[in-house]
Amino acid sequence: TMEVGDCIVIDAGSASVKAGYSGEDTPRSVFPSILDEGGAEALSGLARSGGRRPESVECHFENAAQHPIQHGLVAEGNWEKMERLWDVTFGRELHQYPEGSSASGGAHGGLSVLLAEAPGTPAAARERAAQIMFETFKVPALCFFNSASLSLFASGRTRGVVLESGAGVSHAVPVFEGFALAHAVLRSELAGQDVTSALAANLRRTGSTLGFNVVRDMKEKLCRAQPLAQPGTPAAPGPDGAAAPPPPADGKAAPSPGGAFADVEYELPDGTMVKVAGAWRGAAPQVLFGGRADQLALPQLVAQSIGMCDRDFQPDLRGAVVLAGGTTMLPGFCDRMKAELSAILPEGHLRVVPGPNPTGTAERGYNSQRKFAAWIGGSMFASLETFKQVRIMKQEWEDDESIIHRKSF
Repeated sequence: TMEVGDCIVIDAGSASVKAGYSGEDTPRSVFPSILDEGGAEALSGLARSGGRRPESVECHFENAAQHPIQHGLVAEGNWEKMERLWDVTFGRELHQYPEGSSASGGAHGGLSVLLAEAPGTPAAARERAAQIMFETFKVPALCFFNSASLSLFASGRTRGVVLESGAGVSHAVPVFEGFALAHAVLRSELAGQDVTSALAANLRRTGSTLGFNVVRDMKEKLCRAQPLAQPGTPAAPGPDGAAAPPPPADGKAAPSPGGAFADVEYELPDGTMVKVAGAWRGAAPQVLFGGRADQLALPQLVAQSIGMCDRDFQPDLRGAVVLAGGTTMLPGFCDRMKAELSAILPEGHLRVVPGPNPTGTAERGYNSQRKFAAWIGGSMFASLETFKQVRIMKQEWEDDESIIHRKSF
């Protein structure tokens, strides 16, 4: 029989679900967190032409109805869809339901479930999730854990400030001794899908209307965060001495001279080639650093979050700014974040993780895996002895449902 960890670990985000077993290094399954109207998840047509199924599908106005989770949270009317998404996770992806079974052959006393929870998840959403897990899926034990604290564990720390940036939402979360400092958690709805939208808008200007999922793939392969311009340097002239193309409307910092990226060709799923201008490759991620009238730019999010914490904690937080989530995987993102934060937080030691690492040892392995950081932290935590004390047993919940608010991290 297959040996599995004692716990199923699930990190369900706006664009992808990460699922697997405690004690393992990586999720067994990473798949798009979407469902079509019929209930099966909407992948027909995504993996055409021999392509592999994508790990994520971002939300935009055309497919919003397929996404149970938007901007990191399950909307009020979407719990039935969320239940189906969990059912797909257990049944189709893991081939393993958490409910205990006495059927011959696959007997197990049931598997605990650890759910990574977005920072600031409302109490009512946690109550609904617990009800579905205990009543519908009959899980023997459940644990809710803040995804930012889990990401920090994955980097080998228990204190620091985590910048989580996924597809639909970004958070800055200060963590001290493993606990998120709730009063200083800040949220911005600037995230990966906004970078995709910015790239799509530029492509539309040339008459290319491509599917949002194709543009997401282009973004992941071609976009780069531009280095921060040094104050006082003029913008680089364009070809033939013409002025550089104007920065995108929502980007404030000018890209540095010599920071121009080459034009590249991208092959579409049907085999045709499309040209992607170098300027767009750098302009799209600019939205994360420029901010919008209603949403904080990501460097400001981190700096303000640190500023809301006790002064005594601030040096520890500045010394461990940990980046997590798929959007932080954009090439150049870490360097740009470090440069931006150095400009806003001049006092004291600042360290962005992963970053240039003089010793070459401390962040080994964190770099490439940080898009799954919360899942990996959950896998680590659920395999510790402590996990047995903090999980909520089904009987405890039946006796007192409010226990999920006292025992969640």
